[in-house]
Amino acid sequence: MAHCERGDEYIVGQLAHAYKFEGGGAAILGSIVPQPIENAADGLLLLDKVAGAIKHHGPGLGAHFARTRLLALENTFNGQVLPADYVRQAVALARGLATHLDGARICKAAVIKTNKL
Repeated sequence: MAHCERGDEYIVGQLAHAYKFEGGGAAILGSIVPQPIENAADGLLLLDKVAGAIKHHGPGLGAHFARTRLLALENTFNGQVLPADYVRQAVALARGLATHLDGARICKAAVIKTNKL
């Protein structure tokens, strides 16, 4: 809700915790519309799919859609940290949008990684 206003949209992975497991909180509490896109097998959002999902307001049909205001990425996905290069590319692609890197499970990933060493 810090990134969007009522009626705005956020792009999120279909398997992201913030979309799948939070009971529709963004929609219920903030009136923010999720635009879920398919996660790749490794948890990444394919950047061409992100680019295709972005909607801007303006003349014509743009006024009929929720305006995309946020790209929400999930860090980590199944215990794997997103590659820093990928995060930089995603943020560059989302230029003009707010970006949110959900890192609530980053400590769990650190423990998993440490236990594998």
